[in-house]
Amino acid sequence: MKKMALVLLLVMLFTPSTSYADDILIKGGTEILLKVLDKLKSGEVKSGQIIRFLVEKEVRDENDFVLIRDGANAYGTVLKSKKAGMFGTGGELEISINQVEAFNRKDVPL
Repeated sequence: MKKMALVLLLVMLFTPSTSYADDILIKGGTEILLKVLDKLKSGEVKSGQIIRFLVEKEVRDENDFVLIRDGANAYGTVLKSKKAGMFGTGGELEISINQVEAFNRKDVPL
C-alpha cells in the first residue's frame, strides 16, 4: 500500500479592510499562498487547536517592497471538527487563519 502525502495549499485573501502591524500596511484583497504544516483530519483535531502554516510565496507592496517573506509563519485555529458518519456522511472541518508573520517578525492579523 502506498502512502500518499497531501499538501494543502491555501490562498488567503484579506478581508476588504486593511491590516497593520506597527508600520506595515497590507491592503485588503492581498493574496497570500499558504501551506498547511499540521495534519488536519476531521474528528481527530480538536476545536480550539492551533494550526501552523508556512508562506509559500513572498508578498510585496506596490513599490515592490517585501511585506511577508517566503517561508514566514502563519497561524490559525480549528473552529469545528466533526468525524465522518455512517453511510457516507462526510465529516466537517472549519478553520480560521488568524495571523501571518511580516518581514519585521511582527504578527499581522488576517
